[in-house]
Amino acid sequence: MMKANEIHYSRVNMGQFSQTFKRFLERFVTAESFEELNKWFLSINQLRNEFESMEQLAYLKHMIDLSNEEYKKEKAYFDQVSSEYQAIVTDYYKAILQTTYRTQLEKRWGSQLFRIAELKVKTFSENIVEELQLEKELIGKYFSLLGTAELEFNEMKLSLFELNRYTVSNDRNERRQAYTTIYSFYAANEKQLETILDDLIKIRTKMAKKLGYETFTQLGYDRLKRTNYKPEDVEVYRNQVKQFGVPFISKLREKQRNRIGVEKLKFYDERVYFKSGAPKLTGNANDIIQRALTMYSELSSETREFFEYMVSEGNMDLLSKKGKRGGAFATYMATEKAPFIFANFVGIPNDVRVLTHEVGHAFQFYLSRNTPIPEYIAPTYDAAEIHSFTMERFSWPWMELFFGNDAAKYKFSHLTEAFILMPWANAIDEFQHYLYENWEATPEERKAKWREMERVYMPEKDYDGFDFLEQGASFYQIGHLFETPFYFIDYDIAHNCATQLWIKYNESLEEGWNDFLNICRVGGSESLVEIINRARLLSPFEVGSLKYIIDYVDKWVEQFEDESF
Repeated sequence: MMKANEIHYSRVNMGQFSQTFKRFLERFVTAESFEELNKWFLSINQLRNEFESMEQLAYLKHMIDLSNEEYKKEKAYFDQVSSEYQAIVTDYYKAILQTTYRTQLEKRWGSQLFRIAELKVKTFSENIVEELQLEKELIGKYFSLLGTAELEFNEMKLSLFELNRYTVSNDRNERRQAYTTIYSFYAANEKQLETILDDLIKIRTKMAKKLGYETFTQLGYDRLKRTNYKPEDVEVYRNQVKQFGVPFISKLREKQRNRIGVEKLKFYDERVYFKSGAPKLTGNANDIIQRALTMYSELSSETREFFEYMVSEGNMDLLSKKGKRGGAFATYMATEKAPFIFANFVGIPNDVRVLTHEVGHAFQFYLSRNTPIPEYIAPTYDAAEIHSFTMERFSWPWMELFFGNDAAKYKFSHLTEAFILMPWANAIDEFQHYLYENWEATPEERKAKWREMERVYMPEKDYDGFDFLEQGASFYQIGHLFETPFYFIDYDIAHNCATQLWIKYNESLEEGWNDFLNICRVGGSESLVEIINRARLLSPFEVGSLKYIIDYVDKWVEQFEDESF
């Protein structure tokens, strides 16, 4: 392996790539023995790894320096050829599904690749290329509208992102005004937002019908490569959240109200968890990396090897700097078997959560790095966040390194804030099912449905008479509704599984850690349901499974005199 920042970038010539890919695929199809077929199978996947490594490298270099015109063009190039690449890979999926050696191939490489292939073939056709392009354009239009917003606040012109910092101000009037400014922007652009969402719903429904689906709902599930469970299974989970999760979160919200000292918790109070402010980080952004070396050296021999490798190879770009895109993610360059972590540390408490989260992803990539199959490097969307959320919690014993006397406060806020996401995620999920099962609904009907979802899942929500929000229009701020339908619930399902691993780790460190290692090593070679079984967890889709988790977390929360925070 070499340093990710030293990997030589070379643009993939799409003409040559396509020609080579088709030649390899032809030899795969005409192979006269399994050994010959498997040889060409591996050659095809090596070719795919080379393409995807250059794609990831171009994307990464662009994110690190947005002003670099060379990599801006390279990212645009890969965006342009992505549909062509998808079509070529779809031919490969068809070939592995149709080969007479499928049984032997499946026995050698596992069933998950074939499940994914079936879904990929089912969800893509040349007949929907125009709709896919329109969908991409509409998503871009939505994020462009939000990204270019300049809002007047306290005699300043701020972006929506910049204005967010004032929504957690200790000054209640200031944060109320910040939220008023934000939602006034959405209200002023409501018609445009309505149109974008309506067009997306109708285009997705059109694609679904062209592909033979009754509605977009199942197509949405299939595009996310969900196997082994259906919308009805997710409904079982949502019903548990209504029964056990909602009362628990209402209890957490009441504790929060008492803690911050307000008579009634309003919508502009919801992100303020402590009167004394967030847990205080000791040291600066550079100190985080050095302390993380200590933490991961002590956590396990596997994490010590991994993190020392990441540091020595320079496979992290963690500090915020001018020209760098915001946010954080972990990626992977298959040709070098190299995970890479991208972040923007600025010396705030959330830097620690971001690091442990992205380390969870990168650590899983590292343990799966020897697979030659691109689909097996990382699990499908629904399982991928299990590893990152679990690593966040397994890092807790070392929080004193980062927060000193505020370590207990960090752990309390870290756990409770994650659970507060639960009703929000499930409200979004049920609402999305409504949107695509009722694709001809009017904007007024959609808003009425969303307000109904808020009352069911977040009964304590108080909009303080803000008419735009009372009408049920707050969902226009939820980017996932526009960009990735049905994805948001994956965070909560993964968090459910990660919490179970944390409970197991608390009861038996060795058992919890080994189960975690096992699911990291299998990467994407198993489905969500198989990963849950491998980790010996209760399925979120099993009636009654959530009560066990809620009861444990409720007892954990009660051990703290949280008003002292």
